[in-house]
Amino acid sequence: MSSLDLALAIQGIPSLRGVFVTALPECLLFDALLSEEHQDTKSVEEVAMLFGELLQTNQRTLQLLGAQQPHAQLLVEHQEMLFCIRPLPFQFALGIIYEPDVPLGLVRVFASQIAGHITSQLEDIARQAGSRGGVLLDYALGHLPEPSTVVRRLSLRTGIPMDTLHQPALLSEKETELLEGAVCDILGVEHIELAS
Repeated sequence: MSSLDLALAIQGIPSLRGVFVTALPECLLFDALLSEEHQDTKSVEEVAMLFGELLQTNQRTLQLLGAQQPHAQLLVEHQEMLFCIRPLPFQFALGIIYEPDVPLGLVRVFASQIAGHITSQLEDIARQAGSRGGVLLDYALGHLPEPSTVVRRLSLRTGIPMDTLHQPALLSEKETELLEGAVCDILGVEHIELAS
């Protein structure tokens, strides 16, 4: 598990069954927190994986339908629960499961609050890791065409193995420079302005 403080992120938010943070694109569990009543969920990793896959499928569908902003949240209503899945920076997905009686407007508000807290924590983790590579990869996935092939194309252009690109915090300074050069080349720009 990660060093996220999910308890802080959900503090004061009622009717939650669980919160899942999934690392994309592999859809691996990064962190999760379940309410006391739902601690017996045996397949936390599988739920996290499916949340990631649902978000990626939703994004691909929106792109195929010509959506200008394919990074939308997905909200599913069921008589026994509600769940919301939304993208987070640095190639993560956030899945939140609520009790079925939570009004949909509050689901969105709560999801936004939780995402804000977790995004702040992810930014801190990236800063601590010195992950300019992670910021570059996140930028590439958000700005280059065909996100499903971005890592493969960057790997071919830079010579950096795909497995290494999927762990951008581990990139060396030279690899990070190669990555930035490849992103610039594909975009046809000389320089990328990234928030530090």
